[in-house]
Amino acid sequence: HTHTHTHGERKETPIDKEASLVSPVACSPPWQLPEVQEAMQKAFQSVNDNTQEWLTPEFLQKLASNPVLGKRMNDPHFMAAINEFQKNPKEAKEKYSNNPEMTKFLMEYFRLMGEHFESLADKQEAEKKKKQQQVEAAAQQPQTPEQAEVNKILENPLVVEALQDPQIQQLLNILRTDPKADVNSFLVSDDVRRKVEILCQHGLLALHK
Repeated sequence: HTHTHTHGERKETPIDKEASLVSPVACSPPWQLPEVQEAMQKAFQSVNDNTQEWLTPEFLQKLASNPVLGKRMNDPHFMAAINEFQKNPKEAKEKYSNNPEMTKFLMEYFRLMGEHFESLADKQEAEKKKKQQQVEAAAQQPQTPEQAEVNKILENPLVVEALQDPQIQQLLNILRTDPKADVNSFLVSDDVRRKVEILCQHGLLALHK
């Protein structure tokens, strides 16, 4: 058996510099990029929602001052293209895929819109958080010593039971109207007397002897 060994004869494919340069026409249109499609999708969804909410003065200012968009925002052809994209994106993509100027305009327009809607969403989220924090802060407001004291007393089940007694409630109503009223008629039952004493001990009731 004869074996033929070839050493060091690895063939290298020469790099064709011309072929490696992809011509712009061969590139897929920029709006086929997933992030662009996502921005466009967001834009279309929101466009069909409440126009007043997203068409802010800041956004109009951005459009006007944008070097790619500013000059063309008053051009009916470009505005028509935007409308076509909003109504039928698929058809519009095919229609304008070979128009580099329109492609550039639409790309920039939807990029700006995508950014705009993101910042609107962030703003809404921030406002929601702020409201939530305000609610939480109000709930955690430091209590005055008096409030803290009353709350502590009201945690006592005996006090709560006394305050829930209809006779005690009646007695308290009378004393609110006239602190010096004679309430001896209420103190006949031991149960009421015991509850009155509990309230007196905790400073919630003061009977004038």
